[in-house]
Amino acid sequence: MKISITKLNFVLPENPFGMLPQKLAIITNNIKEMARRAGTGNAKYKEAYSAVHYAILQNQDLSWVLDKPIKIRALTMLLESELKDRIHLTETVLRKINHLKPKPSYQLVLNIYQHYLSQYDMLPEPQSVAKWLLSAMEKKGMLKDYHQYIFGNNGPIWVADECKKFKRDFSKQLRVLDLQNYEAGRFLKIAKQIYFVEQLKTIPANKSHPILEELQDKSTFESRYDGQYLLGHKVLQILIERAPLTEIHESWLNVILGIGGDPRVPRTHPNYQKWWSVIDSGLNRKVLGWLSRLDLRLFLEALKNYSYKSGKEDLKRMFPSRKHFLEGLLDKQLITGTRLYLDSGAIHYLRQNYKKEHLPNYSQVDGQRSIIHVELKSTHLIEGSHSCYLWIYPRLHESALVFDYTKTQVTYSSLTQGLSDAMAVKGTPSSANITHFPVNFNWQHKAIEELQSIGININARDVLPPEDYHEYLRLYGRN
Repeated sequence: MKISITKLNFVLPENPFGMLPQKLAIITNNIKEMARRAGTGNAKYKEAYSAVHYAILQNQDLSWVLDKPIKIRALTMLLESELKDRIHLTETVLRKINHLKPKPSYQLVLNIYQHYLSQYDMLPEPQSVAKWLLSAMEKKGMLKDYHQYIFGNNGPIWVADECKKFKRDFSKQLRVLDLQNYEAGRFLKIAKQIYFVEQLKTIPANKSHPILEELQDKSTFESRYDGQYLLGHKVLQILIERAPLTEIHESWLNVILGIGGDPRVPRTHPNYQKWWSVIDSGLNRKVLGWLSRLDLRLFLEALKNYSYKSGKEDLKRMFPSRKHFLEGLLDKQLITGTRLYLDSGAIHYLRQNYKKEHLPNYSQVDGQRSIIHVELKSTHLIEGSHSCYLWIYPRLHESALVFDYTKTQVTYSSLTQGLSDAMAVKGTPSSANITHFPVNFNWQHKAIEELQSIGININARDVLPPEDYHEYLRLYGRN
């Protein structure tokens, strides 16, 4: 026998429970908080809390203050207070905790775990805290397989390596390790930075990438990578090794300068000691080549800006020929070093168009003319932005001003006629001072002849554009 039941139609509201889940969560948290703070209102606890609180404020050794179990309870609460960063958990303090509380509370273990992840490299004895946590977590049944790696000597590196090993993004890896609530702490900040370094090894070489911007944050590159290196050291090594020998992308060079600054400073300079003394000398030389190209580009850019800003047609005509000449020397890899001397106008222009940390070292020269010193092994050129001779020196005495990196302000005359006079006295005079006379490639011809006579392997094809080279051959019949 079939029973016919009329179909019932009903509609559930979109949110049938309303705010009930949220209210239950609030009530649950309140109950947990009440349980956690149970017994903290009596006089004995308040006295213990005050004693430990005072000791932390006075930077006292907590191992002397922690003489009762109730003070361990107070310390547990203070690890959540505004004083948490001032609490120093040393091996002696942790031994005292073990003596007074052989079976630590769940809350104490949790708070010390949070303290470890929060402070990490700022802890006075991180390995002592890690050892204590391994033991305490095992006693409380809180220990997971991955904790032995988190508490290892290079925990942050292990976290970053796990991302690479399992091809997980950083956020997902934190969820796997149940660390997602501790991302603001030092441990995970360092792990994330190391993760960036691993990414740096695989991003397209010599191309712009979003992580390059993040790695220029000072708190990032000055953080500890391991027992030997700062994170910035690893970034410098990777970028310099991966970049091509001659042409480096501006975004990559910006990171290198933003972290290490210009290595062309005295070896006693704090910046050199901190960064470049740690970097392999071969990598240093690679950077010097890039900086010579940068010096040249900035010098020419400042020259071009001045020539167009002044409105003087002769300066505008002068710019391309000097540009081709200097860039030709660079492209033939004859330039072994450069140094910039900028006038106030050029400095103002560059500071308007570049971040300070992305500029190379330079000295300021008086007047309204900038100068670049160019080394061609033992040969030296002094070239000015306008109305300046091209000075050629087969050799410079070690006392030459251009070798003194402590001089940050110089006079125009000390780099031109003054340098010539000083070197003549030392027996290393200039061999030519050439006026930039533009007709019939006059100045280029004189410069090429002089450099060839010194032994520099250069010809007109190297320093002239193709259309000018053919005209040059017609006039002079040879290179």
